[in-house]
Amino acid sequence: MTSIPGSAGSRLRHRFKPGTSGTLVVVYSQVRVPDGKFGLERLFSDTRHACLFLNDPQNGWYLGLHDEINRQLDAAIGEARPDRIIHYGSSMGAVAALGIGLERSDGPIHAFGGELLPGTPDSQGRQYGVRPNDPSYPDFRTLGSNPPAHPVHLYYGCFDGTDAANAAIAMDWFPHATLHLLASTHASHDHLYSLNIIRRIIRTFDRDPAPELRSKELYAAFDRESLQRFGNFVERRADGPLPTPDEIQSEHDYTNNPGLQLLHAEMLARHGNPEAAAQELAELEERVSAHQLWRSLPKRWRRLMPLRRTALLLDIGNSTEAGRVFDTMRARFPLDEPMEDLARRLGIASG
Repeated sequence: MTSIPGSAGSRLRHRFKPGTSGTLVVVYSQVRVPDGKFGLERLFSDTRHACLFLNDPQNGWYLGLHDEINRQLDAAIGEARPDRIIHYGSSMGAVAALGIGLERSDGPIHAFGGELLPGTPDSQGRQYGVRPNDPSYPDFRTLGSNPPAHPVHLYYGCFDGTDAANAAIAMDWFPHATLHLLASTHASHDHLYSLNIIRRIIRTFDRDPAPELRSKELYAAFDRESLQRFGNFVERRADGPLPTPDEIQSEHDYTNNPGLQLLHAEMLARHGNPEAAAQELAELEERVSAHQLWRSLPKRWRRLMPLRRTALLLDIGNSTEAGRVFDTMRARFPLDEPMEDLARRLGIASG
């Protein structure tokens, strides 16, 4: 791999990998990728594609880096001389892949979980300081309305409220794009990778993703209104007024959406019924484990149920059951900071 000189002082990081396929893939890193590393680098190292890996290690959503990205891209094109360019990214990287890809209009786009509005309540962008109405955020309403010169693939995990809200927006703003509504979470890219779908898509980028997704029954049959309501629920969880458990449970997609069920348990707790919330989480964990597709969802999402249940059991004074749930969780999932915090509350060693 080689580095391409950039502007002094820029927070943008970049690395170029030569290839032999005639395709240059611009891979925009997601959040929490440390300086010196690049998201999805190992995934694409097994391909014959030339790659330009980009990262904003300050988790700034690549805002203000438009000109620098274009300079690096033009330099990579000069070195690779590709027949085709692909813009590819997940979460924070999806916003950049979609924004830069549409502005340049020089190749297909694959964007997983891209937030179309900046800094909405409960969104990833808001958590990392993206402000609502930030003028440096891509104007996706305008960009999406124009017929693209190349295919645009938008992937959203409909078990995540923010992804659901953005999927509903995409239906209005991106009439010419291919919208993939997935029975997955915001980490849909990780999910599709674990099911061996991502490698099939990126091997040549000639396959239509739809048959691959259908082969694993990954499409979610949710309509625009239900997606929008789910998104509204999670925004109200962040900024109020809180949705009620009855509001959530009355959704017609409730039984088919474990994300709604998880939110229902959380609202039981927030409305003063932690015992019922803990019981609901236990039952949901059983349903997820028994479901052929749901049990393949990313570990980070599946861990939310025992993690929250342990905390609730501690809150209501049932430390014995909390310890049992924690021990089961520790045997199934990698130890991380939230689990270490719970271990300290339980007074046990986390190692």
